[in-house]
Amino acid sequence: MISELILYKDEDPKTAGAKKEENAAPAGAPAALALASPIRGEVVALTDVKDEAFASETLGKGCALIPAEGKVCAPCDGTLSVLPDTRHAVGLTTADGSDILIHVGMNTVELGGKHFQAHVAEGQQVKKGDLLLSFDLEAIKAAGYDVTTPVIISNADDYKNIDLLAPAGSQVQAGDELLSASNL
Repeated sequence: MISELILYKDEDPKTAGAKKEENAAPAGAPAALALASPIRGEVVALTDVKDEAFASETLGKGCALIPAEGKVCAPCDGTLSVLPDTRHAVGLTTADGSDILIHVGMNTVELGGKHFQAHVAEGQQVKKGDLLLSFDLEAIKAAGYDVTTPVIISNADDYKNIDLLAPAGSQVQAGDELLSASNL
């Protein structure tokens, strides 16, 4: 599922998948998840992202960040489950099965990997704070791309509660508390 999210291009909101019933965690769902900010920058509400697939929370729940620098760090411990050749996004899977997607910019898949460098390999175990990607922030902006970076829990339906710990408009450092999810 994460690879479909990473390689995703804008979808017609009229044909986007229907949302599942909220606040109904399935049996065997993870108990809790804490995510640190993977990027230094400004927090943006996911619903304010200028991409309907993210803003509608069709792809998952979370928030977005406007990067202040071109580095993406692991928001938690896990396995790098997806790293497309274009290196514009990463997917992490935690030990308890939570799927995290960090998607640098809007439609940056179109860059074909230009301005992005991976520092990890698919299947690699990572620890919170490990450098995953670096990117040339100014070159991506100069190419006309919005650098707003969604950070989502793509299997959000496995949780009853997902909370933004840093308010929209605030500045965060990589490693600061960003999101929590629980079934309590």
